[in-house]
Amino acid sequence: MKLAIPLYNGRVSPRFEYAPTLLLAMVEGTSILERNEVSLNGYDIFQRTALLKDLAVDTLICGTIEPFAARALDWRNIRVVPWIFGDVDAVLQQFLAGNLKPPLSPVNARPGCRRGRGGKRRRMCGKDENNRQG
Repeated sequence: MKLAIPLYNGRVSPRFEYAPTLLLAMVEGTSILERNEVSLNGYDIFQRTALLKDLAVDTLICGTIEPFAARALDWRNIRVVPWIFGDVDAVLQQFLAGNLKPPLSPVNARPGCRRGRGGKRRRMCGKDENNRQG
């Protein structure tokens, strides 16, 4: 399996779209067989998604990613594991151990919890429904 991780200063880049470098790792079981870096300087988001397909990447582990970019990768049969942050070596080890789990995205962190007009709660989340206010 070939993994790709956008990098920024040895860490998973907070934004896939702006990462200057891409780490490519060929993984078999719990071992990294090959590891190299590719410069992404000058690549726009469309070129980045096409590059991942051209490089035969199976999985992209990243911080945040634009929804249309995630869809473009999905159409290219590239699995996206978003909302991952931290030191790239630690992230790789977690992936190899099967322990890499993205947190819930901030947008969907608590399904059903939405703000109404003017920022007022439309539904009380995690609160007793009998004590609703407003």
